[in-house]
Amino acid sequence: MSALALLALAMLAAVNPPAVMLAATRSEAPDRARRRRLAVPALALAVAVVGGAALLHDRWLDLLEVSAASFSLAAGIVMLAAAIPALLRGRTVEAGLLATGAGRAYAAALAAPVPASPAARSAAVAYAERDGAGATLAAAAMALAAAAAASALAQAPLTARRELALALSARALAALLVVLGAGLAVDGLRAV
Repeated sequence: MSALALLALAMLAAVNPPAVMLAATRSEAPDRARRRRLAVPALALAVAVVGGAALLHDRWLDLLEVSAASFSLAAGIVMLAAAIPALLRGRTVEAGLLATGAGRAYAAALAAPVPASPAARSAAVAYAERDGAGATLAAAAMALAAAAAASALAQAPLTARRELALALSARALAALLVVLGAGLAVDGLRAV
């Protein structure tokens, strides 16, 4: 598997589109047509947030006054913490915001805290330092596009079978996030 594919998989685990899709189908979320209209501006904002983290990774490290190794350790811990709710409930804490917002609140939740979650931003900085900003930005854009598509295309109500499949997929990506977070934390700990 190529380095870009592995990086895209890591960002996909941090964003967790199945968890976004599950949250987007909750009864309080806007209808499908409205979610489609909101997907593109939300995607642009999320790419700007995560892309900014990737492109400005060195400035973030300077601003925080931490070494790349220390940040890698911290990013791994953030990723581990983000994976726990998805492992337990099949959706992330941030994705829960989608289930309760309407209209602009929904777009803001989709753009900023959900796919561009602390785990995704931390992963973007850590991987940009290690693998380069361009590759990380490309991988993040793919993962964020998948999350926006998951939100826009989700059909409510879900059948029990489809909800189970999405919950299992969200948990599988959360398990991958645990492995990746542990890997970043161990790499950071070894370098410190």
